[in-house]
Amino acid sequence: MENACQRLEQRLGRDADDEEVAEELGVDLDELHRTKQMANISFISFEELGVSSRDEKEKLMTFLVQHDEDALSQTRLKELKAALARAIDQLSEKERMVISLYHLDELTMKETGEVLNITESRVSQIHSQAIVRLRNKLRKERLLEDND
Repeated sequence: MENACQRLEQRLGRDADDEEVAEELGVDLDELHRTKQMANISFISFEELGVSSRDEKEKLMTFLVQHDEDALSQTRLKELKAALARAIDQLSEKERMVISLYHLDELTMKETGEVLNITESRVSQIHSQAIVRLRNKLRKERLLEDND
């Protein structure tokens, strides 16, 4: 699916929409959406790690960020944050809202849907689409850096 998105982006000169990706893959939209949802399972939530309180989350984040204090690690982390911010800026407004509400404000998919006045299923589809686009953009940026 990611390869199909990349091929379409190169051919079209823009982000491909779901219908175009489904056609490129020779599948219907429902199958594409199921595939996107399955692609999203690589993200692990705090809850899946057994981290439930805000204090535990902050401790884990602090540990992950400060675990290796050497200059190279800090530089890589800053570069990653900057690349992620650039990639998020390139998402559609609705995708940015879903990512923000779900990951930063820590709302559930259902709560995010209520805020945006869309179904929980649609939130899941938008979230999956945004994650695929972010992965592609970050991978593309990394490939460009590796070629420099």
